[in-house]
Amino acid sequence: MRVYELTGRDYREPVEPVVEEETLPEDAKQPLEDGNFIYDQNYEKDINVVDAPEKTLDPTYWNFLKLPQFEGVGNLTIEDVDGENLAKTEITNPGNALWSLQQIQKLPVLKGHTYKVSFDAKSNTTRNMMTKVSGGAERGYANYSGEKTVELTENLQSYDYTFTFKQDTDLAARLEFNLGGNGTAPVWIGNVRVEDITDQVGEDTSKPALGDGNLIYNGTFDQGDMTRLNYWELSSQNGADASVVVPDSSRKAEITVEEEGQQPGDILFSQGAIPFVENQEYELTFDASASESRNIQVEVVSEDGSVQYFSEEAVSLTKEMAEHTLEFQLPEDLSGEVGQLRFLLGGEDGDVTLDNIRMIQTSVIVAPINFQNGDFSQGMEPWGSYIHFDANADVTVVDEELKIAIENAGNETWSVLAEQPGLSLSKGAAYTLSFDAKSTIAREIEVTLENANYTRYLSEKVSLNEEMEHYEFEFEMVKDDVTSLKFLMGQVADAHDIYIDNVKVEVK
Repeated sequence: MRVYELTGRDYREPVEPVVEEETLPEDAKQPLEDGNFIYDQNYEKDINVVDAPEKTLDPTYWNFLKLPQFEGVGNLTIEDVDGENLAKTEITNPGNALWSLQQIQKLPVLKGHTYKVSFDAKSNTTRNMMTKVSGGAERGYANYSGEKTVELTENLQSYDYTFTFKQDTDLAARLEFNLGGNGTAPVWIGNVRVEDITDQVGEDTSKPALGDGNLIYNGTFDQGDMTRLNYWELSSQNGADASVVVPDSSRKAEITVEEEGQQPGDILFSQGAIPFVENQEYELTFDASASESRNIQVEVVSEDGSVQYFSEEAVSLTKEMAEHTLEFQLPEDLSGEVGQLRFLLGGEDGDVTLDNIRMIQTSVIVAPINFQNGDFSQGMEPWGSYIHFDANADVTVVDEELKIAIENAGNETWSVLAEQPGLSLSKGAAYTLSFDAKSTIAREIEVTLENANYTRYLSEKVSLNEEMEHYEFEFEMVKDDVTSLKFLMGQVADAHDIYIDNVKVEVK
């Protein structure tokens, strides 16, 4: 490595870059007086139906999409429910994708801005629905907000999610409610709002876990502005005094204790807005050292600091940087949905250095799977099927068994398939998939559990013959997701029948 010295002028002082905030052009769709970008919230105008490729979306008001290539069949009507107009989508055929039936309204989103989406929704049973804010065809249907899957029930409930838009400004983005590919239960939607909440969002806003599960933001002190202390706060009281810097050379939080005060809580180094779940287990790890041997205290408290959830009163530090691990379980009743992590540094002499702070939830919250009718005693509900144009097959229930009568299995494994969509699986949970199956000719089929983007969490091939046999597989989820169980039965030339029964997806 070569090191060069600047000559001819003095080194310049680094200056924090200023990012010019994007503003909404005058010719863009503007928010209503109450800040809502969704027009016709009460469904008083006619809904634009897009049921052919040549038809276009209304750029301002509501649209209902049911393009023929996705095979969704349904109708949208307006229904008064307890004095509130709701858009009711009745589904005859859920089609072959979540987007087979869609309720859409266009809106602008600005780079760097944060938005809140909220709505009321219900069904007449328990079912899932996916919603998101995305780009249109000209943006490759880019996913701006991430897919948000909500579980609907018979009761009208309010749902919301927020997202920060990090791509280039899109003045023709789309709010989508995706109603296809998930059974025939109807869906009611109303009171839809999309608001720009950029000015309301700060570091005190509840923060979801990072991609690796870490609940602590900037725990490595190398992110944010030039202080590298974003999301952290140092405070002192009762005569105590301390300061904190993150040097360029170390990228560690170096806390200098000028006056230690009388109690550990007289100096606090803390991060708030951490989302907690009651009665769950967590692991906190961090590296720490001190200018001289001393103790610090670590605690987890409610957001206002009034309720202590966990406390470790004596963490011993030396001059050598060392890793510390603390495990704790939150109580059954929490004071709110977010809380704080605090390092209590008062009451003793000695400067403290902190780095690599991580907090992860180690227990698993298992969502209801919502798997139904594995014995086919209720006919096909909520099972679906897909027969590609290169195949010829019939999927029915005969004597409480799923029968797939195949004349021509097509060219792809997925040319003939049967599936049950809408299965909510939880990160870290272990599952068992089991089923009985046979075929009138010896052949292989493939069974998968995959999400709407075709990411597979299980993929197994099984050999069938004329005798009904039992098959069982175990797998563990690496993330929370909504999946479809699929039996792929294409790519066999001869005509034959396949029978499937006693299907189960269970937590191990």
